[in-house]
Amino acid sequence: KDYERLPLRQQQLGYTSEGEGYSRGVDLFYNDRMFLKHWDYMVAYTFNDSRRRYLHYPVPVQPHYVTRHNASVSVRYTNFDRLRSMISITQRYASGRPYHDPNGEGFMSGCTPQLHTTDVSWTILAHKKLIIYLSASNIFGRKNIYGYHYNSTPNNAGIYERKPILLEQPQNFYVGFFLTLGKNVAYEATHF
Repeated sequence: KDYERLPLRQQQLGYTSEGEGYSRGVDLFYNDRMFLKHWDYMVAYTFNDSRRRYLHYPVPVQPHYVTRHNASVSVRYTNFDRLRSMISITQRYASGRPYHDPNGEGFMSGCTPQLHTTDVSWTILAHKKLIIYLSASNIFGRKNIYGYHYNSTPNNAGIYERKPILLEQPQNFYVGFFLTLGKNVAYEATHF
Protein backbone atom coordinates (compact mmCIF):
# COMPACT_ATOMS: atom_id res chain seq x y z
CA LYS A 1 0.00 0.00 0.00
CA ASP A 2 1.27 3.46 -0.86
CA TYR A 3 0.57 6.47 1.36
CA GLU A 4 0.29 9.99 0.01
CA ARG A 5 -0.60 13.35 1.49
CA LEU A 6 0.39 12.37 5.03
CA PRO A 7 0.79 15.23 7.52
CA LEU A 8 4.40 16.43 7.55
CA ARG A 9 5.88 19.03 9.86
CA GLN A 10 8.17 21.40 7.99
CA GLN A 11 10.22 23.98 9.85
CA GLN A 12 8.93 27.18 8.28
CA LEU A 13 5.58 26.07 6.87
CA GLY A 14 4.21 24.22 9.88
CA TYR A 15 2.22 21.14 8.86
CA THR A 16 1.73 20.31 5.20
CA SER A 17 0.27 17.30 3.39
CA GLU A 18 3.52 16.40 1.63
CA GLY A 19 4.25 13.28 3.67
CA GLU A 20 4.47 9.90 1.98
CA GLY A 21 5.25 6.27 2.61
CA TYR A 22 4.50 2.66 1.84
CA SER A 23 3.80 -0.66 3.51
CA ARG A 24 4.22 -4.06 1.92
CA GLY A 25 4.58 -7.55 3.25
CA VAL A 26 3.58 -11.18 3.37
CA ASP A 27 1.33 -13.18 5.70
CA LEU A 28 1.77 -16.95 6.03
CA PHE A 29 -0.58 -19.19 8.00
CA TYR A 30 -0.73 -22.95 8.49
CA ASN A 31 -3.23 -24.94 10.54
CA ASP A 32 -3.21 -28.73 11.02
CA ARG A 33 -5.95 -30.70 12.77
CA MET A 34 -5.08 -34.13 11.40
CA PHE A 35 -1.70 -34.82 13.01
CA LEU A 36 -2.94 -36.36 16.30
CA LYS A 37 -6.42 -36.98 17.65
CA HIS A 38 -7.64 -34.10 19.86
CA TRP A 39 -4.63 -31.93 18.94
CA ASP A 40 -4.24 -29.13 16.43
CA TYR A 41 -1.65 -26.48 15.89
CA MET A 42 -1.32 -23.18 14.06
CA VAL A 43 1.76 -21.39 12.80
CA ALA A 44 1.59 -17.79 11.58
CA TYR A 45 4.26 -15.43 10.26
CA THR A 46 4.06 -11.84 9.00
CA PHE A 47 6.76 -9.81 7.27
CA ASN A 48 6.12 -6.06 7.03
CA ASP A 49 8.41 -3.64 5.19
CA SER A 50 7.12 -0.16 5.93
CA ARG A 51 8.55 3.34 5.58
CA ARG A 52 7.01 6.75 6.29
CA ARG A 53 8.08 10.34 5.94
CA TYR A 54 5.46 12.12 7.98
CA LEU A 55 4.80 14.08 11.17
CA HIS A 56 8.28 14.95 12.52
CA TYR A 57 10.17 12.30 10.47
CA PRO A 58 12.73 14.18 8.32
CA VAL A 59 13.51 11.11 6.17
CA PRO A 60 11.57 7.94 5.23
CA VAL A 61 12.01 5.44 8.10
CA GLN A 62 10.20 2.50 9.66
CA PRO A 63 7.69 3.98 12.15
CA HIS A 64 8.06 3.22 15.86
CA TYR A 65 4.83 1.20 15.96
CA VAL A 66 5.79 -1.23 13.15
CA THR A 67 7.54 -4.54 13.74
CA ARG A 68 9.17 -6.09 10.69
CA HIS A 69 8.74 -9.74 11.75
CA ASN A 70 5.86 -11.26 13.74
CA ALA A 71 5.31 -14.94 14.41
CA SER A 72 3.16 -17.15 16.60
CA VAL A 73 2.84 -20.87 17.27
CA SER A 74 -0.25 -22.20 18.98
CA VAL A 75 -1.00 -25.73 20.15
CA ARG A 76 -4.49 -26.71 21.26
CA TYR A 77 -5.82 -29.84 22.93
CA THR A 78 -9.56 -30.42 22.62
CA ASN A 79 -11.39 -33.24 24.38
CA PHE A 80 -15.11 -32.75 24.84
CA ASP A 81 -15.83 -36.45 25.33
CA ARG A 82 -14.04 -36.84 28.68
CA LEU A 83 -12.73 -33.46 29.84
CA ARG A 84 -15.29 -31.18 28.14
CA SER A 85 -12.37 -28.79 27.70
CA MET A 86 -10.12 -27.02 25.26
CA ILE A 87 -6.61 -26.09 26.46
CA SER A 88 -4.17 -24.02 24.43
CA ILE A 89 -0.71 -22.50 24.67
CA THR A 90 0.58 -19.80 22.33
CA GLN A 91 4.11 -18.46 21.89
CA ARG A 92 4.34 -15.01 20.22
CA TYR A 93 7.38 -13.24 18.81
CA ALA A 94 7.92 -9.78 17.35
CA SER A 95 11.16 -8.24 16.16
CA GLY A 96 12.37 -5.08 17.84
CA ARG A 97 10.75 -1.70 17.17
CA PRO A 98 12.74 1.27 15.89
CA TYR A 99 13.14 4.35 18.06
CA HIS A 100 15.03 7.63 17.88
CA ASP A 101 18.04 7.79 20.19
CA PRO A 102 19.16 11.43 20.59
CA ASN A 103 22.55 10.11 21.78
CA GLY A 104 23.14 8.15 18.57
CA GLU A 105 23.67 9.03 14.95
CA GLY A 106 20.86 9.06 12.42
CA PHE A 107 17.11 9.33 12.85
CA MET A 108 15.25 6.29 14.27
CA SER A 109 18.49 4.29 14.29
CA GLY A 110 17.85 2.50 17.61
CA CYS A 111 16.01 -0.81 17.93
CA THR A 112 14.31 -2.29 21.00
CA PRO A 113 14.92 -5.92 22.02
CA GLN A 114 12.71 -8.63 20.54
CA LEU A 115 9.31 -9.20 22.15
CA HIS A 116 8.28 -12.65 23.44
CA THR A 117 5.15 -13.78 25.26
CA THR A 118 3.70 -17.15 26.18
CA ASP A 119 -0.05 -17.28 26.76
CA VAL A 120 -2.31 -20.10 27.98
CA SER A 121 -6.07 -20.57 28.01
CA TRP A 122 -8.59 -23.14 29.16
CA THR A 123 -12.19 -23.31 27.99
CA ILE A 124 -14.49 -25.54 30.05
CA LEU A 125 -17.92 -26.56 28.80
CA ALA A 126 -19.34 -26.87 32.31
CA HIS A 127 -22.98 -27.22 31.27
CA LYS A 128 -25.03 -26.75 28.12
CA LYS A 129 -25.83 -23.27 29.38
CA LEU A 130 -22.45 -22.40 30.93
CA ILE A 131 -18.97 -21.92 29.47
CA ILE A 132 -16.04 -21.03 31.74
CA TYR A 133 -13.01 -19.38 30.16
CA LEU A 134 -9.64 -18.91 31.92
CA SER A 135 -6.59 -17.27 30.38
CA ALA A 136 -3.20 -15.92 31.38
CA SER A 137 -0.94 -13.84 29.18
CA ASN A 138 2.84 -13.61 29.41
CA ILE A 139 2.93 -16.42 31.97
CA PHE A 140 6.71 -16.17 32.43
CA GLY A 141 6.50 -12.45 33.23
CA ARG A 142 8.94 -11.32 30.55
CA LYS A 143 9.53 -7.57 30.64
CA ASN A 144 9.14 -6.56 27.00
CA ILE A 145 10.42 -3.10 26.07
CA TYR A 146 8.22 -1.14 23.63
CA GLY A 147 10.46 1.92 23.28
CA TYR A 148 12.19 4.52 25.42
CA HIS A 149 11.35 7.91 26.93
CA TYR A 150 14.32 10.29 26.84
CA ASN A 151 14.87 13.33 29.05
CA SER A 152 14.38 16.56 27.12
CA THR A 153 17.76 17.91 28.29
CA PRO A 154 21.13 16.15 28.52
CA ASN A 155 22.87 15.47 31.83
CA ASN A 156 26.24 17.01 32.80
CA ALA A 157 28.05 14.49 30.58
CA GLY A 158 25.94 15.53 27.57
CA ILE A 159 23.94 12.29 27.55
CA TYR A 160 20.15 12.15 27.26
CA GLU A 161 19.08 9.68 29.93
CA ARG A 162 16.28 7.24 29.13
CA LYS A 163 13.66 5.02 30.74
CA PRO A 164 12.17 1.97 29.00
CA ILE A 165 8.50 1.92 28.03
CA LEU A 166 7.03 -1.17 29.72
CA LEU A 167 3.53 -2.45 30.30
CA GLU A 168 2.14 -1.39 33.67
CA GLN A 169 0.98 -4.96 34.20
CA PRO A 170 3.19 -7.43 32.25
CA GLN A 171 0.89 -10.35 33.06
CA ASN A 172 -2.88 -10.46 32.67
CA PHE A 173 -5.34 -12.99 34.00
CA TYR A 174 -8.91 -13.35 32.84
CA VAL A 175 -11.80 -15.44 34.11
CA GLY A 176 -15.03 -15.37 32.16
CA PHE A 177 -18.39 -17.01 32.66
CA PHE A 178 -20.75 -17.22 29.72
CA LEU A 179 -24.23 -18.12 30.88
CA THR A 180 -27.16 -18.56 28.53
CA LEU A 181 -30.56 -17.71 29.95
CA GLY A 182 -33.74 -19.04 28.41
CA LYS A 183 -34.30 -22.15 26.32
CA ASN A 184 -31.20 -21.88 24.11
CA VAL A 185 -27.94 -23.65 24.89
CA ALA A 186 -24.61 -21.85 25.31
CA TYR A 187 -22.85 -24.04 22.77
CA GLU A 188 -23.13 -26.92 20.41
CA ALA A 189 -20.18 -29.27 20.92
CA THR A 190 -19.97 -29.77 17.15
CA HIS A 191 -19.12 -26.06 16.72
CA PHE A 192 -15.94 -26.28 18.80
